[in-house]
Amino acid sequence: MLRRTLSTLLVLLAASCSGPPVAITLDQAAVRTVDHATLFAKYNASRTDGPPRQVLELRISSQTELLKHFKDHGKQLQVRCSVNGTTNKEPYNDSAFGPFPEDGSSKDRHHYAIYAFVDLVAHAAEYQNGKPASKLNLKSDPFDSLSCQLVGVEKAPVPFLRSNEIVLSASSFQALLGQAAEQ
Repeated sequence: MLRRTLSTLLVLLAASCSGPPVAITLDQAAVRTVDHATLFAKYNASRTDGPPRQVLELRISSQTELLKHFKDHGKQLQVRCSVNGTTNKEPYNDSAFGPFPEDGSSKDRHHYAIYAFVDLVAHAAEYQNGKPASKLNLKSDPFDSLSCQLVGVEKAPVPFLRSNEIVLSASSFQALLGQAAEQ
């Protein structure tokens, strides 16, 4: 069921107001433990030391080379994630790392990894004293679904309104947690 759900998710990514949409496929979603450097080295070379982190890994693919495509359209590619349907009705958001190009890409299909919800925690959209007002533990706190959007922006952090969305239900996420625990 989960595999069928993931394989049928086809989402559209608008490259720019005048650019054509880019088709993206969610190939796999899993809870993984990744090295600290995998997440942070690209953005800050001094942040390579640290413990491994548990994340939601999204593997996507596209016929379009996404990073080049967005660069050619003068946009930065960002991934933003959120948690929907929390019991306290508060909005929880998180930025994600990636998309990172992966081996196995060809001229016909380009593969990427996205790492979301570091330590399987989401942060409140509301801030107090410069920090998120609260955190949501995805392992134990109830929610309805998780979603991540790939967004092309001209100037961070201004959102480009047309984007795609990848959604996992809470039950699908719990199944991924169970699979990760078995490994």
